Amino acid sequence: MRKKKLIGSLILLLLIIFIGIYYFLSANKIEVTLVSDINQGSVFLDANVSGLVFDACHQTVFFEKDKRISEIYVQAGQKVHKGDPLLKYDKTTVELTLKKIALKKEQLDGRIFDAEHQISALQNQAQRENMSKDDLDEINKQIQELNTKIESLRLEKKREDLNYAQNQTELENGILWANNDGIVKKVQNIDENLVAEDPVIEIVGENGASVKIEVSEFQMEKIDLGDKIYLNSEDMENSYEAAIVSKEGSPSRITSNITYYNVIALISDANELSAGMELTGNLETSEKFHIWLDDAYIREENGKQYVLKVDKNNKLKKAFVSLGRFNSSGSSEIVKGLKETDYIAFPYGKGVKEGASVLMKTEEQK
Repeated sequence: MRKKKLIGSLILLLLIIFIGIYYFLSANKIEVTLVSDINQGSVFLDANVSGLVFDACHQTVFFEKDKRISEIYVQAGQKVHKGDPLLKYDKTTVELTLKKIALKKEQLDGRIFDAEHQISALQNQAQRENMSKDDLDEINKQIQELNTKIESLRLEKKREDLNYAQNQTELENGILWANNDGIVKKVQNIDENLVAEDPVIEIVGENGASVKIEVSEFQMEKIDLGDKIYLNSEDMENSYEAAIVSKEGSPSRITSNITYYNVIALISDANELSAGMELTGNLETSEKFHIWLDDAYIREENGKQYVLKVDKNNKLKKAFVSLGRFNSSGSSEIVKGLKETDYIAFPYGKGVKEGASVLMKTEEQK
């Protein structure tokens, strides 16, 4: 009887020790979550786009104080054809304008470089082990604001590129040409006291307007010739229906995560549009369901992004991923290296590192 009690006590002690060891090991395991539980992919079904009018039926020539007009060749009511001379500038003043535009382009490049440098610094700051979730959210917010600023600066740079190209054409012989066939609606007397942005010549054309729109490589795959896109003027007062008429094969720019291309859209009813005007719109796509993760789950090493994924031995392992698009809410698209059935860990906190043991956690267990 006494022996049975002793055996029972030993079994109870071993059970208590086993339970203690189990809870100790569990407490030191890193919690991980199923990717499908934190995937935000279902909300990303469209994308904002913007573009510049570069060939418009409505042509307005504005007075520029730095460019002296020496002669006007057209008069109100006259019909003109594309390539007809409209007016002549003093070539010396055109050269001065080109220098000013070149300086502005250089300044814009510098501002873009500075913003990109700030993003790199913020991304490096986010790699620190002791960063809290709130700190990471604030960093991601700053990065998205800088990305928005960069997009705006790049659009302004494109506008100056168009301006520079037009002035280079004028420099050849000082002549400004008609962009399209049309009727001269208005001609201003250059002997009057004109101020900057006063219209000197206005032409109403007949052939619509072309818009150059930059899209990502993922959007490019889903765009077909003839697809419709609805665009708005900057003041949102006018809306335009455009049809995609061509897709450029060479990238317009390449970032560390994504490649961009230009598509050309034609607006038939475009009487109020002029070259250089910015239009914005929303491009809807019927895309496949992609994985989108909060940026806090993504870390960087030697310029490459990775997540901490559970391997076949239930240990954390770095899984390098390829990123696609990003959005203003602080999420990035995972295009390669991760599946919805994978488990990943929030990569910050005590003991969170490659090789750590994990504790599986699903949305229902939170």
